[in-house]
Amino acid sequence: MPAGGNIAHLDRIGPAALVSGRVLGLDGRPIEGALLDVWQAQTSGLYDSQDPNLHEMHMRGKFHTDAEGRYLVRTVRPVHYPIPSDGPVGAMLRATGRHPWRPAHIHFVVSAEGYEPVTTHIFDSADEYLESDAVFAVKDSLICDFARHDTADGDARKLGVEPPYYTTEFDFRLKPASAESPNALDAQQRLAAIAAG
Repeated sequence: MPAGGNIAHLDRIGPAALVSGRVLGLDGRPIEGALLDVWQAQTSGLYDSQDPNLHEMHMRGKFHTDAEGRYLVRTVRPVHYPIPSDGPVGAMLRATGRHPWRPAHIHFVVSAEGYEPVTTHIFDSADEYLESDAVFAVKDSLICDFARHDTADGDARKLGVEPPYYTTEFDFRLKPASAESPNALDAQQRLAAIAAG
């Protein structure tokens, strides 16, 4: 998708969000052409593969960084949602006195030729489940502030985003691939296939 492409074009409920930042090497230099594979749950709390009313992929997109390593994704502010709690997972949660909720987040697989890919997610700092994520995946370094804007400016104006909307920024840092590491792009393809189900 182009910079600022909208992965949430079918989500009419959630407030718009612009997620931006850079992909950098460990030395701080920008990585041009890095691939960001992005996906998240809809405002309903369902992923596209869980929604019986959807007949196409939704809330997913692939983006490349520009010469300065920058990326821009248009989506909606993420929401918390429960993981499926029937079957053995539900039994385990009940036995341990835990709830099934995941805090609001957006998934990323970031890769570039000559670098090791990273699979991660960023979390909304305002979410009530950050301290009790059902799958224990929250790290302080992955928590982001989603700032509210009541007037459109900059990227929002260019993209036709109506206020109120939210913005957040996050920089990814990639480690150079070693001789033993799999090719970053081959790894990206394998991870994307897993994410797509």
